[in-house]
Amino acid sequence: MSKAYKGTNKNAQCRGFQYEVGKEYKTDKSIGLCSHGFHACENPFDIFSYYPPDGNTRFFEVEQSGDKNKGDDKTVSSEIKIKAELTLKELFTVGFKMVFEKVHKSKKTKNTSGYHAHANTSGFKAHANTSGSYAHANTSGFKAHANTSGDEAHANTSGFKAHANTSGYHAHANTSGDEAIACSLGVQSKAMAVKGWIVLVDWQYIDNKLTIKNIHHAKVGRKIKGVKIKPNTCYWFENGVLNY
Repeated sequence: MSKAYKGTNKNAQCRGFQYEVGKEYKTDKSIGLCSHGFHACENPFDIFSYYPPDGNTRFFEVEQSGDKNKGDDKTVSSEIKIKAELTLKELFTVGFKMVFEKVHKSKKTKNTSGYHAHANTSGFKAHANTSGSYAHANTSGFKAHANTSGDEAHANTSGFKAHANTSGYHAHANTSGDEAIACSLGVQSKAMAVKGWIVLVDWQYIDNKLTIKNIHHAKVGRKIKGVKIKPNTCYWFENGVLNY
């Protein structure tokens, strides 16, 4: 039995099959990727290749068991249990936690933690991770992730489905790969994408306390709060206003 994540349409249906939280499903037929069986993704971000976060997709934590056939970005199984429904925010939280764990465990990872320390990688699934202020992480490989946590620390990726994540104050996340996600979690941190997605946190002072008012997301060409997201443009929230 293995944990995975599943996307469906707004009616909790996938490939015409109806799902419900708490239920278990099983098939006696031979399974096959994209043909028959219950599909799910080990990496939450892989869901977006099939169900984009456009407001009409629902996300679930599931357990797969029985016969299984694993593909590049999804697994099909003969049995599945729908454990819980997740909000987009919860899905991103799980996804980036998973990315950080893979970064630290990967033999191809380059890690730095000092002030102004940089990490650069170019290999397939080779990750770069930095935690110091003004420290930069850069990757160019397929599915190679870049993560930073320091103030004004930048994360840049150019590979297909290679994600960039920053959490520091005034930190920047940039991606140029298809279906790559640029996620900026810090206060006034910026996100920029060429073809993929951006995720922005709207930090606001509520009752004199810095609070997350909302988390916004959009693919290049779509809109956030009425603003069309352009390629090669930095976006960030400041006092509740989307800036670029």
